[in-house]
Amino acid sequence: MDVYFRELQRLDHIYRAEVDMLYFFYEYFSEARNPVNPDNLVPSATVDKDGAPEFHRKLSRILDSVSNRNKTARIAWAASRGHAKSAYLSNAFPVHEIVFRKRRMILIISETNSGSINFLR
Repeated sequence: MDVYFRELQRLDHIYRAEVDMLYFFYEYFSEARNPVNPDNLVPSATVDKDGAPEFHRKLSRILDSVSNRNKTARIAWAASRGHAKSAYLSNAFPVHEIVFRKRRMILIISETNSGSINFLR
């Protein structure tokens, strides 16, 4: 019975990551949840989903809508430096869409060629 419960938890974890961008971001790209990854987008182990800034929560809700309901929506998002715009929009969101097979093609645009290349790494 324990095997079935663990499998149910695993599937619930996957489903939640598919429909909740904020959960996906902190689950797979934070130091708190992936301490062995040297390239985490959330480098502090003390920051987790529950303590996420309102900016991240709002952006994640918009991305959830674009990913799950309104796939052809066009969004514009502006904020000053240091708000993790690139972490979400050029890193985590494209990975999310690829992993869950929601998009076949993704175009990442940056001001410079080297900037775009860095997002692909």
